[in-house]
Amino acid sequence: MQNDQNIQALKALGSKVTILYVEDNDTLREQARIFLEKFFSSYLLAADGKEGLALFIEHRPDIVITDIKMPNMDGFEMIEAIRAINPDAIILVMTAYKEVPFLMRAIELEVFRYLVKPPSAHELASQLLVAVERLNARQKKMHFESAIQALFHGHNSLICLLEEGQITLANEHFLHFFGVATAQAFEEHYRTLAFVLQHQSGFLSCEDVSGCLNKILEARESVFNVKMSDTKGFAHHFVLSVHKKANDSNIILVFNDVTSLGLLPLFAMPKPQEGDVEIPTGSVQAFLEQILEGGGKIQFFNYFKGLPISNRALLNQIDASGISFKTTYQQLRAISLEGHTIVSSPLLPKELLFDTVLQSSLEEEEITFSPPRFVSTSAAMREHMRLQPDDNHQVTLLRENRKLPVVATINDVSVKAVCITATAWMKTLQEGDTVTIDMVFTLNHQPVIINGDAAIYRITETKNTHIVVLIFSLRKEAQKNLNNYLLKRQMELIREFKGRSNG
Repeated sequence: MQNDQNIQALKALGSKVTILYVEDNDTLREQARIFLEKFFSSYLLAADGKEGLALFIEHRPDIVITDIKMPNMDGFEMIEAIRAINPDAIILVMTAYKEVPFLMRAIELEVFRYLVKPPSAHELASQLLVAVERLNARQKKMHFESAIQALFHGHNSLICLLEEGQITLANEHFLHFFGVATAQAFEEHYRTLAFVLQHQSGFLSCEDVSGCLNKILEARESVFNVKMSDTKGFAHHFVLSVHKKANDSNIILVFNDVTSLGLLPLFAMPKPQEGDVEIPTGSVQAFLEQILEGGGKIQFFNYFKGLPISNRALLNQIDASGISFKTTYQQLRAISLEGHTIVSSPLLPKELLFDTVLQSSLEEEEITFSPPRFVSTSAAMREHMRLQPDDNHQVTLLRENRKLPVVATINDVSVKAVCITATAWMKTLQEGDTVTIDMVFTLNHQPVIINGDAAIYRITETKNTHIVVLIFSLRKEAQKNLNNYLLKRQMELIREFKGRSNG
């Protein structure tokens, strides 16, 4: 089974490989030709070392198989000449000589394999497969390193290559930022990248090397906010994108400087109110581009009567006409019903509100907004689901078993709190006061009565109404009934949303 697998693998890989076979025996050379043409679309045959060297110089084959004892020029002389041309050439020696001096000479010339004649077809195929795999791995590494060099030195970002946790390569912008001449000098001066990442809420920072690498490798995101200072002590805000391959310990780090966007103050403010920090529209757009170009994730959040509808969004285009996203059909329906959407990302200092839809296509699953603004509320991080109740609900407030002259309806209710809109309110009721709340909902055409104590958490007075949030302190049975109602209400809303989406 393994032999068959090797043969199939060699057929698949050999089509892009050129091989040179050097053998002075005409019969063996003809047998080799029949064998090689089964696996390699390009092969060369030579009758001695001199002819083999000439073919190598002209065609530069990927792999060489040679005998040792041959007229005009023996195999070892040819290998020595080939090594002078290409020190990394993959060479297999195939000979009837088993003497130690021959073996030692092959080792000195760094021969890839030393095979004793006559090898079986399966053995030769197996060794050639190993050689081809080595060649492919080497070529991939060369292409990778070439691409890295081009990327590193032709890019305005700060870029470095981490190998086993150490910086082994860095571009000129990286070295200039830290005031060092080489990657080795950076390691000697700063010890490790972990010690230049400054602490900032919402930013990547590390106490030690292993902790820093673990955060990068284990994170679901591939993009981070980082803060680092230049040689003058000026703090810069970077968007760090991490590029790594599976089963590869090498990591490429790309730092894009976004300090000029002016977003750093938003991260530094613990609880800014909406509108406290004016951010230019262009800065928000540029930051979104940095997040998404680096592979960062953003999420759309909407609520259908309190039922959360959330899906991934992909940036489609940013230009003067607006910001265009691709998202799911269901999300577009939710945006259509609510009239806006909230965008959340671990990289954003606050959530973004997109409240003006310029164009929407359900067929293309695409939507275009006017520029957003940062908002202080966190719809995406609600601890509890807040659902709109059924239309037939009733709510009454009492104090000392007396009904209060409050006329209200419920905006939304969760397992812990309720938000009501009161068209008639008692000014004597203040934040922090405790009342008894009596709520009547309808479930399966049957009333569900829930009552208990509630503390007035917040009162927001508008022109004609009061918006009031009350925190429950319910007994066990009342809490159980409320939980059951909310569960059933959630299922009702799911069915209703699906019905509207399908319609």
